Amino acid sequence: MIPRARVCLLLVLLAATLGPLLQGCRSASQAQAPIVVGIGNSTEQTVLGEITLLVLQRAGFRATARRGLGDAWSVRRALEGGRADLVWDYTGRAWDEALGHDQPIADAADLYRRVRDQDALNGFSWVDYAPAESRWAMVVPESWAAQARVRSLSDLAYHMQNLSPDLVLCTTAEVAASRYGPAALAGVYRAQFKTPNVRQMTALEAITGLSDGSCHCALVPANDIPATVLDLRRLWDDKDLMPASNLAPVVRSFVLHNDPSLTPYLRRLAAALDQGRLAQLVAEVNNGKNPARVARQFMRSVDVVSTPTPTLTPSPTPTRTATPVSQ
Repeated sequence: MIPRARVCLLLVLLAATLGPLLQGCRSASQAQAPIVVGIGNSTEQTVLGEITLLVLQRAGFRATARRGLGDAWSVRRALEGGRADLVWDYTGRAWDEALGHDQPIADAADLYRRVRDQDALNGFSWVDYAPAESRWAMVVPESWAAQARVRSLSDLAYHMQNLSPDLVLCTTAEVAASRYGPAALAGVYRAQFKTPNVRQMTALEAITGLSDGSCHCALVPANDIPATVLDLRRLWDDKDLMPASNLAPVVRSFVLHNDPSLTPYLRRLAAALDQGRLAQLVAEVNNGKNPARVARQFMRSVDVVSTPTPTLTPSPTPTRTATPVSQ
């Protein structure tokens, strides 16, 4: 039997030996760097960043924001350079610009898988993509489309070739200069807009032009269509000309490795961001509301934090049928 005095001495020595080690573990945990949410300069980036920051903080993560990172290219560079741990990006933009591909992919799920797998080699993890997308969309007034029985881009091309050769196309400078602009419409669909009838302007001006009659068609990014516009029809891209590009959170892989519990929250947040909701959030900020206030209102209406559960990758906004643009 070991004498009581010797037992006490052993306990004291054990405490003296393990105490600093245990304290070191606690200190390391407490000193763990916060998750840095990278936020670009656009309204969409601002509101997404504020919502993400609020979600992480309410879920119990240490999180901070690095704002004003610039355009999409600069946001990506911040992620690559370690100045941000989590950003929002589009699969199409990453496929073309960050990963250097020139092969367009129209299927959203296929594109997401390819971007996810290739970017994993760079140390980045793409969490499930959102329904919100930035695919170029051809929209026309619903009343005109119903009267002319135009549901797809092929229908539009037939209508131009046989009935209305002088239709006016309004589009942005970015779309007009892209590989999927008016020249591509002519090559793939034989929808040949006359050069004087292709007018460049902002997406909002193009949408407004559909209302006042100065534009017959508008080719704009889908995420630039205002949430308040209800009387438009988005034409079906029946030959898959326009490449997919869906919104998704991108995280430095070691951050998810260190704390995989972050993933379900981001999945639920992505699943909640459909085209209409994202457009409404952006519109509220553009109309003067504080982005942080918009984020708090979003959190009151969408349950992202309570009991998060993993979800399957959501389907993108349907583009196979021509439907009115409604939110």
